[in-house]
Amino acid sequence: MHYRDLLLAHKAYHIIEKRAIYYDSYMQCRNLREWEASPSYCEIFKLFGFILSWDPHFQGMPAKFKKAYEEILPVLKDLSRIRLETADFNDKNLLRRIAFVFDKIASCSLKYESTDASKILHVLHPHLFVMWDRNIRQYILGNASLARGEIYAKIFLPEMQDELEEAVETYIEEHPLLEKRYSVDLSYIEDPSYYETWYDKAFLEEFDVERRRWEEVQELFVSTQVDEEESGYVTDMPSEAQEEPGEIDRWIEETIDSRIWEELEEEEWLEEFLEEEQEEEEEVYNRKRAIALKVLSGLCDREFLPKIIDEYNYMVYTRPRDFKRLLHFLRKKGVLKNEDWTRLTEKLKDFT
Repeated sequence: MHYRDLLLAHKAYHIIEKRAIYYDSYMQCRNLREWEASPSYCEIFKLFGFILSWDPHFQGMPAKFKKAYEEILPVLKDLSRIRLETADFNDKNLLRRIAFVFDKIASCSLKYESTDASKILHVLHPHLFVMWDRNIRQYILGNASLARGEIYAKIFLPEMQDELEEAVETYIEEHPLLEKRYSVDLSYIEDPSYYETWYDKAFLEEFDVERRRWEEVQELFVSTQVDEEESGYVTDMPSEAQEEPGEIDRWIEETIDSRIWEELEEEEWLEEFLEEEQEEEEEVYNRKRAIALKVLSGLCDREFLPKIIDEYNYMVYTRPRDFKRLLHFLRKKGVLKNEDWTRLTEKLKDFT
């Protein structure tokens, strides 16, 4: 998604969804210390109250939840060090742990509660878990019944990470000077052949200029030599140069920086050069990426990144008609860019 879609959805969510206050209230009143060990029933009732504010049919069982939470607590503590924006979803062990805690939480009710499990896990670890519901699963996964922890870990969360990365990339593209010290054009980063192409082209152009210059010197030298021989002047050029064919060409080539030319022919040196350049560009990009993530969170009232992603999903897939009406109002008032209107309405047309 474009980063402005994320910002617009965040604002729309807090305008349209009146229940948004329940999330903020719960996050402020929860006792984090209790969740570091075994939460009291009072703390569990507060959590279940937040879930019931969104799902009046929730039938969570406090005793079963308390026991399950104590079982998964060591895994949750390990996961607490992982964030959505940096998680390695190619790590099968990570996927297993996420699926394990998800299924445990979802089974703490009279029936398997997938939507409520995502909400509970999000408030327990808001930096990693993204909430979902039936509509979000239907449109993102193609089937609302794909609700198990394995699907959540293997498909849904990696896709949410990709969405967040796309928002970051669009922000960087439109704000290249995130740090005054770094004004690097990042448009070529996705092309791994950039460095080789750039370096080869630059060197060959420089070599061609040098070669043409020495060809002119060669022609001048030969013509001068012929004139001098005809006039009886003896050149101080070594006799071998006059006797061996191609000696002048070799002499010309030696005037060009032979050391660089030889090193370029060494594949190992060139690979090392490219790796150093790549590392430097990656360091710049990672710095910009970190700034972009902080800016996006700041523009969305410093909310957790998974929460902002959830707000976008909720407005696009669960409340698309309301979102479109608000966008139409903003456009009518002249505060919505035409490009944003076009992009979002194209997205929403499949859901309205």
